Amino acid sequence: MRASKRMSKDEHAVSPVIAVIMMIAITVIIETVAAAFAFDVIHELKTPNAAIVIEGVHQGSTSITIIHYGKDTIVDAVSGTTNGQLGTANWNAMDVRINGAVFAENDPANATTRLNGVTGFWAADFTVGDELKLDLSDSAHGALRTGDSISVVYTPTGDVLRRVTVT
Repeated sequence: MRASKRMSKDEHAVSPVIAVIMMIAITVIIETVAAAFAFDVIHELKTPNAAIVIEGVHQGSTSITIIHYGKDTIVDAVSGTTNGQLGTANWNAMDVRINGAVFAENDPANATTRLNGVTGFWAADFTVGDELKLDLSDSAHGALRTGDSISVVYTPTGDVLRRVTVT
């Protein structure tokens, strides 16, 4: 004998009221997610795609120039200085590291860091065509040596935008 169970006409798997509530809830969730993306409420922290070149990297060099050759702007890269001294507190979304240590000048009286030729610049984005010249002779590192590593880092994500090694 076979045992079979038949459903009568008045038995339902899900109540129609519960089904309607579930459909409304799913619709609201989908609309909320779509609106969040549309109005940029949900945004990913994205590393800028910037073409960075570091010039003056050779043994014995006491200055390097970081040049932005193209693509994305690095917003709020450095904060302003009144005397031209670039310390670790002046790096915002971008910093320059020599052998892993953040570049900083030691003596404000001898500070010669220049952004686009100007000493004593204020808060700035790093955009296409910008040049940041760093004087290594007034830093804890001093002149470059063979094997030194210089990195330009996008600090919000920790991604390296450019790295060169002194040969």
